[in-house]
Amino acid sequence: MFNMVSHHTVLSVWQVHVRVLQNSMEQFILSVMTQLAICTWLTASQMICIPIVVVLFFVGRILYWIGYLNPTKNRVNRSFGFPLTFVPTTVMIVFCIYKLVTTRL
Repeated sequence: MFNMVSHHTVLSVWQVHVRVLQNSMEQFILSVMTQLAICTWLTASQMICIPIVVVLFFVGRILYWIGYLNPTKNRVNRSFGFPLTFVPTTVMIVFCIYKLVTTRL
C-alpha cells in the first residue's frame, strides 16, 4: 500500500533542493551583477579578488546545500555557507556605492 511517511520524506527532500536552488540563483544574480560593476573600478592587480569571490561563492553554496540537507540542525549548518556568499557580495555592493558617491564623472 501507499506509505505516507516515505512520500512526505521525498516531498521534503525535493522542497529542500528547490529552496537551495532558488536561493542560489538569487545570490548568483546579485554576485555576478556586483562583480561586473566592481570590475569597472578595480586595477589589473586588484582583479585577483574576483576569482577569490567566485571560489567563496562556490564553496559557500555547497556548504549551504549540505547544511540544508541535515534535518536535525539545518539552521546551524547553513549558517556557515550563507555568509560565504552573502558577505563578499555585500562588501562589493558597499564598495561600488562608495565609488559611485566619491568618483566624479
